Amino acid sequence: MKKKFSFENLLVKKRDFSIEEKEIIFFSMHNIVSNCINPTWINALSDLHSLMADNEYYIALNVITTKGKNRFFREALVSCSKADLLNFLSDEVDVVSGYSRPFVISPLFSTQPEYVISVTEEACVHFYKIN
Repeated sequence: MKKKFSFENLLVKKRDFSIEEKEIIFFSMHNIVSNCINPTWINALSDLHSLMADNEYYIALNVITTKGKNRFFREALVSCSKADLLNFLSDEVDVVSGYSRPFVISPLFSTQPEYVISVTEEACVHFYKIN
């Protein structure tokens, strides 16, 4: 049996999300990434510090499960501080070898995030902002 990914190396804010809450948060972030035409490419993780204006963020493993025409999110999603998130990303994303798990990141939001950061499996980092 495959072991599920967890954010055990990240200091998370203790909050339990229901499956429904996780799906709403994740797909709100995912829709920004899917619908944005011109993302900004981030050359170095250190550049994220100046782009991230908020103090607390969601981070989710960017993996969607499909069954028929239905899409589901059943992966890990947590909230954490900006400082903890940047430390986690510096350990997790290997820009030199071009390897990372895929993540989507956004500041905490109630209906829709102002911006989303996407990290691909090739360790590419993109910044998506709503116009």
